[in-house]
Amino acid sequence: VAGFAIADNGTLVAIRHSEWISPRRLVLVDRQGVEQPAVSAPGEYAFPRISPDQSKVVVTVTTAGHRDLWVYDLRRAVLTQLTRSTTGSAFRGIWTPGGNEVFFTRETPSYDVYRVSADGSAPPVAVVSSVKDKYPAAVSPDGAHVVFGEEWAGAARVMVAPLDGSAPGTSVTDSSVPGFDPALSPDGRWIAYSE
Repeated sequence: VAGFAIADNGTLVAIRHSEWISPRRLVLVDRQGVEQPAVSAPGEYAFPRISPDQSKVVVTVTTAGHRDLWVYDLRRAVLTQLTRSTTGSAFRGIWTPGGNEVFFTRETPSYDVYRVSADGSAPPVAVVSSVKDKYPAAVSPDGAHVVFGEEWAGAARVMVAPLDGSAPGTSVTDSSVPGFDPALSPDGRWIAYSE
């Protein structure tokens, strides 16, 4: 992404590096705001999510132009690759309530919702596929539904789909008002989102 402007007198102002691709630090922050480095080396980290048992972090890492999911084990201080994208991307991982699976967005070429075993013991499996872009936000406490954001042609809405494939996803937001960034309450009864 080029960040520059040229004034009428020919003066050029430019960002010396991409605001999208820049080294970041992955850190843990306690309730007092004290930071502790999680991974010592800076990298292109995004969308970190702590597992339900607070022992691991799933994070999107960009290397050689590809986005993939990695899992950082907080107890062993080890970062392990979870997905391997040769084309497209895998990003925005979220944990299931039990912490045994990770749901994420995979570019196929639309952004579809996939699931993968958290230990990488099985290949990723498609959960919700369509021509519209989808971003998982939460799995219901009973593991029966996935909540995700869906975007297409400038529109956005919040969706819920059963994980057994028994029905297509249904919108929980008014189609005339965009809905973004859904979050599920701990008891699974409520969905908060921004408009």
